[in-house]
Amino acid sequence: MAQEMITLYTAQTTTAPLMDALRRHFKDVKVEIAAPGDTGPKITVTHGGGWLSKGESVIFSTRQRQNPQANISQSSEPICRNLHGMYSYVSSFPVQNEQWQQFLLSQIPRFQIEIGVVAANGFSLVFQKAILEGVKALDGMIFSNNNSFLSSNRAGNGFWNGDGALVLDASGASDL
Repeated sequence: MAQEMITLYTAQTTTAPLMDALRRHFKDVKVEIAAPGDTGPKITVTHGGGWLSKGESVIFSTRQRQNPQANISQSSEPICRNLHGMYSYVSSFPVQNEQWQQFLLSQIPRFQIEIGVVAANGFSLVFQKAILEGVKALDGMIFSNNNSFLSSNRAGNGFWNGDGALVLDASGASDL
């Protein structure tokens, strides 16, 4: 299976609920020093493996707003520039489900933390369960293109909640 990526977003200012969910599901959680320019830790979670096998690993790279009150359209922070782009992207969705589009547009400026998640060989069921549990605890959202974990049969990109339900995809559809 090929590498897959998702991005988690939350309005909370801590990743502790996600880390707690990962610790409940995995014994080997290794925290590495962030790469220069990043604003948060890079966390590698390895599951399985042993003497002859490598196991599977997922890397979580976090970025947090330095000024939580900053207007995303005016801030020069990289995460705010990304959120501003996301806001414009969601605004361009066809208005098939205005209620969920407006809900998502109201949430984007509140997001404080962005967590890029990369699975080298796709997301196993145990990783899926841990990630959804963490996102639910964070009261967050997942942005994803179609992959083995989350997919919309209508559009390639979308936002999912901690229950794994599609909030809104690029076609304007929602499962809520």
